[in-house]
Amino acid sequence: MKIVNLLKELRKNYRSESAMARDLGMSRQAVSDLTEELHHPKDETIMVICKKMNVDPKQLLIETAAARSSGEAKENWKEILKKYESVAASILAAPALFSFYNGIECILC
Repeated sequence: MKIVNLLKELRKNYRSESAMARDLGMSRQAVSDLTEELHHPKDETIMVICKKMNVDPKQLLIETAAARSSGEAKENWKEILKKYESVAASILAAPALFSFYNGIECILC
């Protein structure tokens, strides 16, 4: 997930980028800079955008922290992100596995 993608989706709900920026409590230039990936968003900005889009901010916060960091800290953030993505994938796959196991149980009956 990238902030750019969220901003593009959110922009569809507004007549102009300026109107969207006002609603987010940002300048139009700040929104433009984020859209063009000229800098990383502040954590507070991520929270506001995710709330507007009804998206869980955790992954985007981790991705942004990794992007802002350097050296050993960057590697640690990347590792945290991989673990988070792995857990999220497991949670999403759980209902499918449950259905699969129920199907096997029915076949054996």
